[in-house]
Amino acid sequence: MRVGVMLSQSLVSLDHVPLQALADAGVWAVLLRCFEDEIRWRAPSAEAFARSAAAAGLRVFLVPAGYGGLFSPEQHPTSLFVQAHPATRQVDLRGRRIARACPNNPAYIEWLTSSLRTLAWLIDADGFVWEEPGFYYNRGLWTCRCPYCQGRYASQFGGTMPAELSPQLAGLRQRSIADLVAIISGAVKGVDSRLACLLMPTPAPQSGAIPNGNENWRQLSAVEELDGLIVSWPPGTATDEPLSGALSLWEDLPAWVEHGTLMLLRLLCNLGSEEAALTLRHLAAADVPAIVLECPEPLTADLPRGVKALLRMVAETA
Repeated sequence: MRVGVMLSQSLVSLDHVPLQALADAGVWAVLLRCFEDEIRWRAPSAEAFARSAAAAGLRVFLVPAGYGGLFSPEQHPTSLFVQAHPATRQVDLRGRRIARACPNNPAYIEWLTSSLRTLAWLIDADGFVWEEPGFYYNRGLWTCRCPYCQGRYASQFGGTMPAELSPQLAGLRQRSIADLVAIISGAVKGVDSRLACLLMPTPAPQSGAIPNGNENWRQLSAVEELDGLIVSWPPGTATDEPLSGALSLWEDLPAWVEHGTLMLLRLLCNLGSEEAALTLRHLAAADVPAIVLECPEPLTADLPRGVKALLRMVAETA
C-alpha cells in the first residue's frame, strides 16, 4: 500500500520538511497545497521543493487552494481574484454575492485555466489534486443564481430557475462541477500529458451528502480527463466518527463510482495513535492501493518516532 502525505504548511517553511526521512519511512508521494495568494510570490520555493522531493525519490502532487475560493474550502483560503472581480462571484437566494467564483462564469474559467497552466509549467510535479471544488451550500442557503447559471438552466430545462434546490437544479450543479473538472484537468494535461489529475470530493454519500455539486461520485469518476478519486474519512467535519469506518467506506465505494475507477483514501487522523496503526493494518489487508495521510501540523527537522513507526509498518505490509 502506497502512502502519500498531505502538507498544508507555508511555502516559506518547506526547507524544513524532512523529505529524505519521509522517503526512508516508506512514503511514496507528498501532496503540497499551493495557496493562490502565496504561490504568486513564492513559486520558486515550491519548484525547489519539488526538485528536492524528486531527488529523494518522492512523487509530488500539487493541490491548488483558493483559486477563486472554489478549492479547499476547509482551509478557508482567500482569493485575490474574487476580490478584484466581484462580478464572477456566486449569487445566493437573496441575491448576495458569495466569496467564491462561479464555475459557470466564463471570465473565471479563462483566468483559472490560465493560472493552472502556469502552475503546471512553473513547477515540475507528477500531478494535480482538485480538492473539494463546489458551489456554496450552508443550512439550506445555496448558490448559484448568477446570469450564467440561470442561462444554463433555461437552455437545458426551459423556464426560470426555481427558488428551491430541485432535483433538476441539483443535477445541473453536479454537471457544472464535472465540466469544470474536465476543463481544468485538460488544461494542465495540455502542458504535460503525463500529469495525473485526481479529484477529492467533499462528502461521503452514506453520511448524508452536502449538495455542493461534487456529491455525484459516479458522474465525477466518469470524467474522461480525470485519473481517479481521493475520498476522505472521516467525512467532512464528522470528527466523532471512528477511524475504523474507513474500511466500511472502502468496501462501499464500488457502488458509488464507475467500474475500474482508481480510488485512494485520505485519512484525517493522529498519525501516532494506536487507532491509526490498527486502521492502516486493516486497510492494507483489504488491498487498498494507496492512502493519503493529512498532516495538520507543519513537518519540521525530523519525523516524530510514532509517525516513523506508522509509516514503516504500512510499508512493510505493502
